[in-house]
Amino acid sequence: MSGLFVPMTKANGLGNMPDLLEQWAGSRSVARAYGRAGLPMEVIQFPETWIPVDAIRSLFEISARAAGDRCFGLHVGKDMTHKTFGLWMKYSVQAATLRDGLIRANQSSRFQQTGGKVVFVPGAQVSFWRYVAPPMQTSSQVQHCDHLIWPTIRFIQSYLGPLWLPEWVDVSYPRDADARLLEAQVPFPVRFGTPYLSMAIRNRDLSPRTPRPFGDGQRITFDAVRASEAAGPSNETLGTVFNTITLRLLEGQTDIDGAACQLGIGVQKLQRDLRREGVDYRDLLNRAKRVRAQELLSDTDMTVIDIALSLGYSDHGNFSRAFRKMTGVAPSGFRARKDQMQ
Repeated sequence: MSGLFVPMTKANGLGNMPDLLEQWAGSRSVARAYGRAGLPMEVIQFPETWIPVDAIRSLFEISARAAGDRCFGLHVGKDMTHKTFGLWMKYSVQAATLRDGLIRANQSSRFQQTGGKVVFVPGAQVSFWRYVAPPMQTSSQVQHCDHLIWPTIRFIQSYLGPLWLPEWVDVSYPRDADARLLEAQVPFPVRFGTPYLSMAIRNRDLSPRTPRPFGDGQRITFDAVRASEAAGPSNETLGTVFNTITLRLLEGQTDIDGAACQLGIGVQKLQRDLRREGVDYRDLLNRAKRVRAQELLSDTDMTVIDIALSLGYSDHGNFSRAFRKMTGVAPSGFRARKDQMQ
């Protein structure tokens, strides 16, 4: 990887973590955990938002300590399924066989996370489906790793049935004094200290054809998954900055100084990196504002003036002129058109 790059993932990977933390430790603990992880609470309402992988790891560790439970991440994951992760997983679960489904997931996981990957590794009698996480700056990834165990198993169960369990599971952290608490919670062997989260799958389970279609029968193509992510730049540097701007817009923050600080670099370096890619900060900010405005007009009942203020515009008129310039239609017209299509 070259240039400015921060591994990021979609906030839908948090599952019901905020609700579970509130149940166990109270609503104030949720706000404190998000604040300490450097994340706005608004990502709970907008789970398709991209957030730094290190932030989600930190959030899980902070939340587990607040909840006082070594297996907090595992409990979060137990209430999740592969469907939690959105369109790329729905596409992956529609293949004819588990082997083909794993290959689909490998190809499309970049629409869920950057910097990490899922890999299918064939073996003589047992094959492996592995999640290789991005390099981390946080001190621990125990809770984040654990919360992925059950959604990964449920993806495979969608092909092999609800009784299927892995031969064993590898986790991406060393065994410690509390490892027995995890082992007591799961009905399969756990191996510690590998570089990845991995499911061991018997080879005979890879090829039988799935006897039933997924969900409501609506077929999803790879092109549809790719189109769902068309709003953001595909370039790594531009994607990192664009997603950072979008995340900060959740709190109405638009300044370049704050964006550079969140990226861990100086303003001048950020400007140089963007110039090297042929854009400036204002270009990406306007693009992020357009996408965010369209989401709010389509998916919420917020008034146009409230949307304008949330995006840093001083009044309704400035926002309407900017939106019309970017899209060719006024905000009210865009919302009316969306309502007619639904």
